[in-house]
Amino acid sequence: MLSHVEWGCRRESRPQDYIERKGGAVSVEQQVIVTNQAPEPIGPFSQAIQLGQTVYVSGQIGVDRSIGKLAATDIEAQTRQALKNMEVVLRSAGSALKQVVKTTVHLPDLTEFNAMNAVHAQIHPQGFA
Repeated sequence: MLSHVEWGCRRESRPQDYIERKGGAVSVEQQVIVTNQAPEPIGPFSQAIQLGQTVYVSGQIGVDRSIGKLAATDIEAQTRQALKNMEVVLRSAGSALKQVVKTTVHLPDLTEFNAMNAVHAQIHPQGFA
């Protein structure tokens, strides 16, 4: 079973973005990202935080929002659903899966690594960190 997947990515620059220098430090606007197309976070989390041009997506699991439970019991289907959830959160932030630069996957059963990784490779054939 997939525990969750986290992503960090850059997004396309938009005119309302700004970086402001204050006494040598850089101040960047922070925005909470929310979409009703992905499962609601459990606990005191947001689906994502946008900081300047970088989007930090909270951990996602293979829950299908339309049915309110895991999409399936197999790791491939859960990974696909977690990635779909990530995709809609990223889109809400003006980003996309192709802009992902790093992922962290929490996988309790390492025997499922190859199956999970194969799904990731379909989404990101060029690889990522």
